[in-house]
Amino acid sequence: MNTFYDILSKNYLKIAFQPKHQADERQSLCNMVDQMKFPEPTIVLADRGYESFNVFEHLKQAGQKFLIRAKDVNSNGFLSHLTLPQTPTFDVIVDFKLTRRQTKAISMVRS
Repeated sequence: MNTFYDILSKNYLKIAFQPKHQADERQSLCNMVDQMKFPEPTIVLADRGYESFNVFEHLKQAGQKFLIRAKDVNSNGFLSHLTLPQTPTFDVIVDFKLTRRQTKAISMVRS
């Protein structure tokens, strides 16, 4: 189940249910973003498991800001492919160039 919840008004704006054996939370989130008429700039928050380039691009194209928790850098998530600081906490801006071509090249900008 995916939900858009407005923390200021304490109301659910959209809820999506999927059968368990067909659940695709990332696609469900993208569909909800495509269907939403955001009345004002919004920050979309999501937990681990939602981090994907497709989700990022859907939110970017919708003109929304987002904060999505990613899997640990030592996991098999996409952060494991980046050279990141070995400190417990850090802030790094990462620029990705998305392409339909299959490539392992990732560009990263640090700040």
